[in-house]
Amino acid sequence: MATTTGLFHGLNFVIITNNTDEFSVDAISARLKANGANKCVVYKNEEESNQVRDLNQTKQEMCHRFDHDIHAIISNTSNFWFYRVAAFDYLIPVVTPDWVQACVGSKRITRASGFSPNPGHVLKNCQIYISRHSFSSSEYELYSALLRSLGALCIDYLSSKASHIVTKDAQDPAIAAVASIEGLNIKYVLPTWAVQTFMTEMYIDEEIHTLNPKDRPNDVRKQLSDAWKRLETLELQPTVKFLQNHKFFLSLDLTLPSPSYGFLIDLIEAAGGVVIRHVQSKDIRRSSGDCFVGQSRKSDDCHEADQEKLHIGNIIWILHMWSLATFVDPIEKLLLSPLRPRVFKKDELILGYTTYLGQQRNYIQKLVEALGGISTTEFTKKNTHLLSCFPFGQKYDAALRWKDSCKIVNHLWLEDCYRYQKQMASDDDKYAVLPVHGGLSTRLGQMPLSSSTHSTFDEDPADTIIPQEMITDGTFQNPFSQEENHDGILEHASSAHIIGDAPILVDAKETSNLENSVNGTSREQTPETDHTDNFNAQHDSSKFLVLKPDGASNSTVAPIDLKLSRKPSELEYSLTPEVGQERENMNSPIRDQSPPLSGSTEAAHLQPGVSSSLASETPSQLPSSANSRRAKEKAVMKLHTDMEALNEFQQSLKRKKSGALLPEELQRRKQLKVMEDRVRGLLENGDITDKPKGKGKRPYDIVAVCTGCHEAIDDMDLELLKMLGITIEGTITPHCNTIIAPKKLRTAKFLTSLSFNPLKYALLPEFLTSVITVARNGTLGDKFPDVAHYVIPDLDKEILERTHLHTKVFQRAGIVSINVTDDVPGGRDVLSSILMAHGVQDVHVLPKKFAETDIHANTNKKKSPTHILVAQKATQAKRFNKLCAQLQQEKKVLVVEWNWCVNSIFKLEVDFGSSDYVVCRS
Repeated sequence: MATTTGLFHGLNFVIITNNTDEFSVDAISARLKANGANKCVVYKNEEESNQVRDLNQTKQEMCHRFDHDIHAIISNTSNFWFYRVAAFDYLIPVVTPDWVQACVGSKRITRASGFSPNPGHVLKNCQIYISRHSFSSSEYELYSALLRSLGALCIDYLSSKASHIVTKDAQDPAIAAVASIEGLNIKYVLPTWAVQTFMTEMYIDEEIHTLNPKDRPNDVRKQLSDAWKRLETLELQPTVKFLQNHKFFLSLDLTLPSPSYGFLIDLIEAAGGVVIRHVQSKDIRRSSGDCFVGQSRKSDDCHEADQEKLHIGNIIWILHMWSLATFVDPIEKLLLSPLRPRVFKKDELILGYTTYLGQQRNYIQKLVEALGGISTTEFTKKNTHLLSCFPFGQKYDAALRWKDSCKIVNHLWLEDCYRYQKQMASDDDKYAVLPVHGGLSTRLGQMPLSSSTHSTFDEDPADTIIPQEMITDGTFQNPFSQEENHDGILEHASSAHIIGDAPILVDAKETSNLENSVNGTSREQTPETDHTDNFNAQHDSSKFLVLKPDGASNSTVAPIDLKLSRKPSELEYSLTPEVGQERENMNSPIRDQSPPLSGSTEAAHLQPGVSSSLASETPSQLPSSANSRRAKEKAVMKLHTDMEALNEFQQSLKRKKSGALLPEELQRRKQLKVMEDRVRGLLENGDITDKPKGKGKRPYDIVAVCTGCHEAIDDMDLELLKMLGITIEGTITPHCNTIIAPKKLRTAKFLTSLSFNPLKYALLPEFLTSVITVARNGTLGDKFPDVAHYVIPDLDKEILERTHLHTKVFQRAGIVSINVTDDVPGGRDVLSSILMAHGVQDVHVLPKKFAETDIHANTNKKKSPTHILVAQKATQAKRFNKLCAQLQQEKKVLVVEWNWCVNSIFKLEVDFGSSDYVVCRS
């Protein structure tokens, strides 16, 4: 019988089923209840129930069907009628059944977003650091919202688990901090990578967006400019025109460079909205538009918009509506409007929280920082408040012991503080109720900013525009917070602090060659990890390095043992004026350029459609300041005065947006256009077995990786193949369904490809060559190659059929844990990734002189070996067998060579009876 634990104590789950699921609902429900779940409701999703509903109707129906709060939804699909509302409005994690297994296996609740069933979450396996040093607050808000909508985990601390650094500065301090560390696989990419991924809804190869740390600033600017120009050929295509009949004013305080400003306009227009230009605040009128997007609550534009009773939101509001595919009044949520003044000093609100999952954690962090406080995942006597869902848990018990200095509150207290703009009495009875009554309707994130229809802001003399002196003296904290870290790598980071502009934590074991640091800031912050309290003590007391990424040549690094208890004074420093000044300069990259404005006499007759072209041609709008009037006058002088020229520019941009392309890019585009016409003709007239039907259909549906071939395929051929529905990825992604190789190979890509679910095709390189030849030259009788004629000969069709199974090869054999020696051929990291792709959950590398306690057992219900080792030498096998014999438990030992694993993968079947490559068994 399975061991009962309190892992999911108090949590309520909904399990979605449609009778075609490849998982056992009863088994999942039993496992949840065995681990302490409070409720497990099984909901059968009917096709007829997926009819279109508006947002409020869906929320009302959810509250009617589920009369209790829901903490997570288990589903193999995001195709059910209340998915968008549940995931993006109620902030309920929607996860696959694998999440339950991962939580139980690791004995802690792991990050939910990595298990999202939403096919649009193409970056759910990425942990991305967005440089605050490189981007203004508006840019940071835009790019972080884009990446989160794609399922990415946006982190404020760099660790060895980071996958990307997004920046537009090749000498970014974040890059400098990690570039010399061996073993890290972090990609340095331009923000255009995030934008292209968002526009295409596909994982985009980073190559053309990758920064070289040795590049000069001029080269980087040209690379960024070229990347933006390539994106002009792409179009955003939302499924619903949810902004139809809405017209938007964009505030002058949005500090966005021209390309990203133009992208924001395209985002609004793609959803059916219209952007209205204005020169002065008085040009903002309800008669011209009904929506306003701004950064600061106290700008003149925002006050005018409030007087005109407009819908006043921020950039996050636009992406929130994009995720929901419906229009939302920003006052229905607390954080969809320009930020309000801070209510607390940083030492007045040091909030710990527990038992919150998924996007709720990010919401709490952002709300606390908007209030001026600090949020921590570790809980110590420094904490002034504990935010809890339930009246139990280790943190809750500790807060009871520290009741004189720490108050236990529910989320209503935190949200009321922001809503009413004052420090609410934490001892009020309604803030002590745990859990909060009301079910879904009163859960975290459901409190509106204002109960009135249009009065978005209360009168308040405080100013949220941040003075320069606050930046330079280090007291300003950016109103954004880090995402959750599911690896537990920063679990004990309660003594870590944000340092300079870009706080970075790196595993000290991987950075022993770095020097020691002497700089930091006074802000205490802990990166987020997933709960639970029950298992905090089980994680290693790994050492991390806090790096000061200010670009200074004399910057050094200090090792910090995160498990040690240190006084705040030992780690708190001040941000130097030089760093603050550098940040100010980076945040205003177009300070001397004029914004794209209208509303002057000459521009009074501009049509709404002109807005997009202006954004592409002119720099972005400048922030409001004391000399804003002079800036506006200068901007007006720079407007197009010749309306004919403006109209001609608009038409040429709408045709191809190619007016600013370099000559070689224009030539390449002409070549692509010729091939595109030829491909279209072949599709219309060629003899194709499965001729595509309808607009946009392609003859192939292939996302492939190549191994042992086509290493030098050029960009032109890649574009050509994409026109035909063939995407060639540089690395394996979740969307891959094809392997292309000259034969059956033992490479990592080939072996991993057999884990694709499914592997639709295993093709010879000649297939791509034939497709390119037909498309370029129109040869072979104008007939596109049939994939059936290019199958790798020594890969049986039966093998491909097995990739459709819902379990992996080692899962089916009952192998969940394998030990490997540290000298296995190919490298332990590569072998581990291959084995885990095929269902092994735990690949444990044994030290050279391993002992009995180092060996991991293979515990499962199937009749498979209890202890498995992949060894390189006979002496290792002998030692392993001897140590296993000393164990007191039941043992069935199997020692094999790596070739045994390779054969099992090639066959997608494990044969325990075979003696091939078996060193010993007992």
